[in-house]
Amino acid sequence: MEAREFLDLFVAEAREHLEGLSGLLTRARKDSLPSEAIHDLFRHAHSLKGMALSLGLRPIAVLSHALEDILHDWRKGSLRPSPALLDTMLQVADRLSTQVDAVAGGGDP
Repeated sequence: MEAREFLDLFVAEAREHLEGLSGLLTRARKDSLPSEAIHDLFRHAHSLKGMALSLGLRPIAVLSHALEDILHDWRKGSLRPSPALLDTMLQVADRLSTQVDAVAGGGDP
């Protein structure tokens, strides 16, 4: 597989994870999430981080890792996100989406 094919695969999978993140975070703004949904949020961030690291896309990996850390605390119960924190996490997901779009267009994240 050539480098562009890896990037195309990354972009497709990253967009799926970002869609999942955004959908669940939006849902969390309206109602509390069951533990399975919180685990899904963590999995989306963790997968995005790992994929970005494997391709050397450090800015995406660093931002995904920061989100993953917050989601880890939420998942283990030591954090209950406020509406402001949920808004910030949605902004992070939007920023990650912009970075993935940049990669899709052949640019740097």
